[in-house]
Amino acid sequence: EVVLPSGTATLKISGASLSLGSDLKVYFLVNPAVLAENAYTDVHFVFTIGERVVEVSDYVVVNGYYNYILPGISPRMMNDNIHVQLYGTYAGEEYVVEYDYQASTYCYSQLGKSSTAATLKTLIVDLLNFATEHQNYMSYNLANPVNGKLTDAQKALGSSGELTLTNYLTLTGTDNGASLRGANLYLNDAVIVHFTVKCEDLTGVTLKVVVAGQEYNIPSSSFVASDEANVYNIEFRDVSARQMREVFTAVVCRDGVEISKTATYSIESYAASKISNASLSALLKAMMYYGDS
Repeated sequence: EVVLPSGTATLKISGASLSLGSDLKVYFLVNPAVLAENAYTDVHFVFTIGERVVEVSDYVVVNGYYNYILPGISPRMMNDNIHVQLYGTYAGEEYVVEYDYQASTYCYSQLGKSSTAATLKTLIVDLLNFATEHQNYMSYNLANPVNGKLTDAQKALGSSGELTLTNYLTLTGTDNGASLRGANLYLNDAVIVHFTVKCEDLTGVTLKVVVAGQEYNIPSSSFVASDEANVYNIEFRDVSARQMREVFTAVVCRDGVEISKTATYSIESYAASKISNASLSALLKAMMYYGDS
């Protein structure tokens, strides 16, 4: 903490929380008084995770606090140290306070509270188990498993039993200028849907994805060229963890007109098609337990 003359707010973090999604976001809370008139200016965070450095100066207001958000925490990185620096300038002089934090800290804190709902505890245990299977899949920091601090009683709160999985992948309609050649899941950093599109002319082209009634239009400027001529990879991140069983559609459009077959897909579809794969089975099972929680 940095304490300045009487009447000036203390420069400090007032708390931290975690947004539980397919990839994770850490929210760092700052009292609005820190940024009040005659208090600090140029308040911002610098986060360091390994070689990744992220500076955040924007915030959102949640429950009266200013929340500065660190996005993009892969499940396998939940035990990685986040070095947190909170900067503020007062009377022309810059001050900084520093902390160390791990995303898993929030989870274990919630598990230790009697006030935490049983359903949230199950969700957290399932997340910690998923994160650990993600570590195993990526051979990442295996000596420090994310679920390694769970007690036997906490382990028992996790989901178990058989999973019923359905593959909903279909292609309907006709191609007329483009083809949607595949849908897949990318698991290295988070749960990310990938589409493959073939199209010779990208003028006015978008990929339209509809999830739970919400339409997303991905411009061709976001398409990534593959090694094959006129074939592009498209990353889609707007399926949340709670939507793993949500069936969605994707179609290539030109100036709003559909020019490819329509694909129907879901994260569950990928899991159903790959669950028998020995190298993926444990990860996919833990992923779906987490999504179902």
